[in-house]
Amino acid sequence: MQDTIRAFRRFNRFYTRLLGLLNQRLLNSPLTLAEARVLYEINALPGTSAAELTRLLAMDRGQLSRLLKSLLKKMLAKRIGKPGGRRPLPLEITEQGRAVLDALEAQADNQHRDSDKDCGFCVGDSHDFPLVAEVWRLN
Repeated sequence: MQDTIRAFRRFNRFYTRLLGLLNQRLLNSPLTLAEARVLYEINALPGTSAAELTRLLAMDRGQLSRLLKSLLKKMLAKRIGKPGGRRPLPLEITEQGRAVLDALEAQADNQHRDSDKDCGFCVGDSHDFPLVAEVWRLN
């Protein structure tokens, strides 16, 4: 079991570095990883609320509020409706936000294709990471 844990942690460190998750911006985009994830969820769930995103992403309300403020300021997302009511305003991605998200998806696809060439333990080599292989199988 200890070997599996070590292998899983090695896998996490490798992919954290490979994907540049410790960089300030995701794939040289104007977004952080957290902003990109929130924008992705707004796109995937049109009309979702901040409260729903907080639950879905298991994120602190304050952190999500700051991320949404940034996305709204960059005009990548917008609130639907008029403020002032008791109900939270649903969120929607803008055309500019969709363009940024599409560009990120294309860059991520290219990054994945390039990383497969020198990966050493990608999904095809999952025998080196039984726990990772099991997670992939369950999903």
